[in-house]
Amino acid sequence: MRRPQLFLLIFGLVLVGLGIFLMTTRHTDYLPVQAVITRIEQEGGADDTSYRVYVNYTVDGKEYKDAVLGEYLAGYRVGKEITVMYDPQDPGRIESKNQGLFAIIVTAAGGIAAIAGAIGILKRGLV
Repeated sequence: MRRPQLFLLIFGLVLVGLGIFLMTTRHTDYLPVQAVITRIEQEGGADDTSYRVYVNYTVDGKEYKDAVLGEYLAGYRVGKEITVMYDPQDPGRIESKNQGLFAIIVTAAGGIAAIAGAIGILKRGLV
């Protein structure tokens, strides 16, 4: 069957597009601040579990409580101090310090998948 190579190519291109989108929406002007994880909520079922991480942090003397962080890592636990990035124009907006790395990994994985799919298509003469 020739469809796996085509699927791999399309899936890889979608991942590359997602990675580029994540890189362009990353806020390079955000500043680092130490935050403390206040709670972690589990959502979904056994096959589709996701986590919502809440943090507290202080910027210019103002405390921000229960801000939602858009990332969960296995090492996160309540009380753990982590570095997050905040918007200097609106300190209530935060993102994970690792968002840029995630975008690079997604883009690279997509590129590898797309290349593998293209090579498979060319080897089988599907073009």
